[in-house]
Amino acid sequence: MAEISYPFEKDTDISSKPEDGGGRTAVTQNDWQNMATMWSGDRINHVLTKGNMVTETMPFHASVTDVNTITVGKGEAYVGGFYYKLDAPTSVRVDTNLNTRYDRKDLLVIRADLAKGYAKLEISRGVETSNPQIPQPARQPGGMWELPLYVITVPKNSGRPVPDAVHPYATPDDVASVAPAQSVAYHQPEGTFLRCLSPGGQYEAFNGADGFTITRDLGATKTYTPQILYTRVTNPPGLVARGRYRRIAPNLVWYSIDINNPTNNDYWNDAKDNCISFTLPEDAKLNGNTGQVFSGLLTNGGYDAGMPNFVDLRGYAWGGHAGDYVRILHQNFKYLHEGLDYMRVFPRKSYILFSGVYETQGLK
Repeated sequence: MAEISYPFEKDTDISSKPEDGGGRTAVTQNDWQNMATMWSGDRINHVLTKGNMVTETMPFHASVTDVNTITVGKGEAYVGGFYYKLDAPTSVRVDTNLNTRYDRKDLLVIRADLAKGYAKLEISRGVETSNPQIPQPARQPGGMWELPLYVITVPKNSGRPVPDAVHPYATPDDVASVAPAQSVAYHQPEGTFLRCLSPGGQYEAFNGADGFTITRDLGATKTYTPQILYTRVTNPPGLVARGRYRRIAPNLVWYSIDINNPTNNDYWNDAKDNCISFTLPEDAKLNGNTGQVFSGLLTNGGYDAGMPNFVDLRGYAWGGHAGDYVRILHQNFKYLHEGLDYMRVFPRKSYILFSGVYETQGLK
């Protein structure tokens, strides 16, 4: 039969139409494994939070009794599509390493053995060598399937074994929302990923131990209109400003701005404490815990306002400044030893480019 499907309430009646065959009620353990491994991968039935990671109370906690014995605590797991539960502490035997030169690495696993029809704790023994390798867990559908719990280093000369945990844990289910994800996150378990799929903004977020954060924007790059600040003429007329940005990781934003001055006006600084500056997106303000540096360029083909044709620009946001604007500086044109100067003029027929990555405050 080319087509097989299960489990149904009854087997397909093929007496009158053989081509409709394939559906059946009976499910073998191999059939079950084929289904169940599509639902979930191997994991320990325990969702981690900042309050439940005390070592001694963790599922399958391992303690070394002597050179031959490791005691494993209670726990539940999903192994190769099959449920396993250890409802009382039990001991497993570790072979003594009598080698006088080399250590060994064993692997403590939960082994589902379909031929025997059960799952149990077992130790997969390694080999004493100058470069001991960890045994690979079995992954044979219809045969043996192993979930690793601990790598056990067994020292030479009958040394006391040392277990290191390697088992995976369950995670909360991902959820989607139309409402802002930070509102939905309040009602979700710690460790939940959320996807806001609102037409007004699509993004992925994480409800973690240290609070809510947007992890990345989804869909098209966002746009905004950057502004030039601290010129004698407020909101200088005639500028053509374009800005793009997107969150690319928790509290990290990629941005790009292009501000063109096609007018015949040189826009000078207002001679106050601040120099000419540009704005960042309103919903992605600077993290002010430390200062940040930005990289840009001014093109000035007409050498207007006494500035060169190409000027390397630096953006400066000082520690403690958690706002939405960045000061612009450039190298002193006459003397290298003078270092950077505040930008005091935005020349006519020139444009400013900035792009890069910066850290934000996070979404409140």
